[in-house]
Amino acid sequence: MTTIKSNVIPVYPNVILKRIVASDVTSGGIIVPNATDKESLIGEVMAVYGDVCVVKVGDTVSYKRYAGDPLDKNVLGYDGIILSEDDLTAVIDYEPVSCYDKEK
Repeated sequence: MTTIKSNVIPVYPNVILKRIVASDVTSGGIIVPNATDKESLIGEVMAVYGDVCVVKVGDTVSYKRYAGDPLDKNVLGYDGIILSEDDLTAVIDYEPVSCYDKEK
């Protein structure tokens, strides 16, 4: 089964992320100069192929600095990246799921 929030379907074990851009204004309204000089390594999962146990569409994840390939913004409609599930480093606000509890 393919779970998708995108018009492009990744081939297993890849996922498609929407990059989350770092803000240069803090929640308190303080402007931080050059805050966005470094690329953010956080993204929202937009598409996965099949029943991937670790991530699901809508999860916020972090990934390795030089991982993945950029996807054309004209194709996706957003700044996206496709990368292997192995290149993900953490799921932010993780809700545990058991791979063994799924129906067969």
